[in-house]
Formats: sequence, C-alpha cells, structure tokens
Amino acid sequence: MSKQEFNPGFKSGTYVGDGNATKAITGVGFQPKFVIVYPKIPGTGGYYIGYKAVDDGTYTFVAKADPRAYEEDHIISLDSDGFTVGDGTGSANYFNENARNYAYQAWAEGV
Repeated sequence: MSKQEFNPGFKSGTYVGDGNATKAITGVGFQPKFVIVYPKIPGTGGYYIGYKAVDDGTYTFVAKADPRAYEEDHIISLDSDGFTVGDGTGSANYFNENARNYAYQAWAEGV
C-alpha cells in the first residue's frame, strides 16, 4: 500500500454566519478556483447549495428546490486566502444568516 499524500489544493471547513452585508472566510491557504457552500442544517425554507467558479464573475449558482438560478450577492468573491459571502441583497440570505452554521469545500486550480 502506498502512502497517500496530502493535497494542498483542497480544503473543507465550516463557518458561522453573522448576517452582515459581507463576511470574509479566510485561512483556506490558497485562492480557490471553485467553492461550494451549504448550511449544515437545512432551514425552514428548505435545503440549498451554492457554488461559484472563478469564471462566474459576480454571480453564484444557487440550487434550491425551485428555481435554480444564478444570483448575485451570495458568494461574492474568491479571494487570495479564501472567499467572501454576502447577505443575498434582494433575495434570501442563503450563506450568511446570523448564527447559522455553514460548511464549505474549496478547490485550487489543477486539483
């Protein structure tokens, strides 16, 4: 059996939302090229997941029961050491609701 090597281009973690307009999630260790965020426990509105790729610009793909669409102000940016979530202005606050626990997975380029 060969030894498995740690891949520094992937990280999973958790954070707690604060309800503010923006919240930086740092400590990833690299600039993600792709991020998935989801609540650890579904809310009263159901279960949803958001993902953002480096090419998505200001939009986040949000998959919920219906509809599934690109929306702004959810995963705002992919930053040098993590990513920034927003409060979903003009929409529901899917990824930064105050005191709600979220999980994320982040990938670097070439993983």
